[in-house]
Amino acid sequence: MKKNRGFTFIEIIIIIAIIGAITTLVVLAINPTKQLQKARDGKRKSDLAILKQVLEDWYNDKGCYPKPYQIGYGYEVGGTWYDNPDPTGTNNGGIMKNVSISFMCGSEPSSPSLSPYLSPLPCSPNHSKIKYKTTDYVYQVLSGEVGCPQQYKIYTGLENVLDPVISNLGCIAGSCGPEPAYGYNYGVSSPQSTLNQAATLYCCYVNPGVCNVCGQSTMECESSGVCLSTVYTSAQDCCTAHPGGCPR
Repeated sequence: MKKNRGFTFIEIIIIIAIIGAITTLVVLAINPTKQLQKARDGKRKSDLAILKQVLEDWYNDKGCYPKPYQIGYGYEVGGTWYDNPDPTGTNNGGIMKNVSISFMCGSEPSSPSLSPYLSPLPCSPNHSKIKYKTTDYVYQVLSGEVGCPQQYKIYTGLENVLDPVISNLGCIAGSCGPEPAYGYNYGVSSPQSTLNQAATLYCCYVNPGVCNVCGQSTMECESSGVCLSTVYTSAQDCCTAHPGGCPR
């Protein structure tokens, strides 16, 4: 009678190694980190699309878009950060009534309510109560219209910086957002408004190897034959990143 031959120790090790290699290849192909980024970005796009519709409903009923203090928990006024909910704009001596920019969730764990239009307002999917985080939702109106805003802009940051919608909006390298900091690569605006975009982008020319203006053409800045890959919204940011001069 024949005896069944079992696996040898070496054969078991080889099988485990093969399974491990296949698993690694599958994980690399799927790239779960990138997929999670895309999923969060999908929610950001969906949130802003919903907000856009809600704000139009609000405007049609009231003749104004919401004031920043009605739609945000975070405010920066004269260099001071305020993150307390202020639905009436009367806290801190009514200072919030004059702000033109608010962070929808600010440093709070949740966002305000625009009931009955939308309650609560959405927070960024990886919101972690960090003020000024570029993936938060930032609401901006014209400083001269804070009493009855007639247009608005909402900005956020997509994690997948290769998303083609970023260049379609003209927001590469975080070149959209409230002036002068900018810092955002995605956003929506009211029908009669457009996103703020940095007029000039900066990068390192390969030759002569210093921080120079790439120009207003984002395509020029994206061209690896003209500039190094990283693009900045200010010469200071560019030169700070390359204190010894840009690589040649």
